[in-house]
Amino acid sequence: MKKGSFYEFIEGGIYVFDSIALPRESEDISRRDRDKMLHTHEAIHPTTRKWFNVYESGVATFIDSDVPHVLYQTKADFTEDRDYIYAMEVDKFFGQVETNTGKQSRFQIVE
Repeated sequence: MKKGSFYEFIEGGIYVFDSIALPRESEDISRRDRDKMLHTHEAIHPTTRKWFNVYESGVATFIDSDVPHVLYQTKADFTEDRDYIYAMEVDKFFGQVETNTGKQSRFQIVE
């Protein structure tokens, strides 16, 4: 995984990987460190349509969720430098789905 890598969605469309956002409220992060995080943007879950706040601190990205999320954009939003960003649980983004031809990855990297 590298920022800017292209992934193809099983149902079609090319998406651009941005980062993995860690849970902001993790027990491993002190309240003082949370207070230093800079709110940079919001991201939306493509299925639930729930919005998440996204934060940066140094080289790490964090999200208001209790599980890590992949942050990504459509190729069109990425190339047009728009800020519309999706957030999906890491397990779902890299997970497999059942199709009529067997299990397949939800997103596959485009070489």
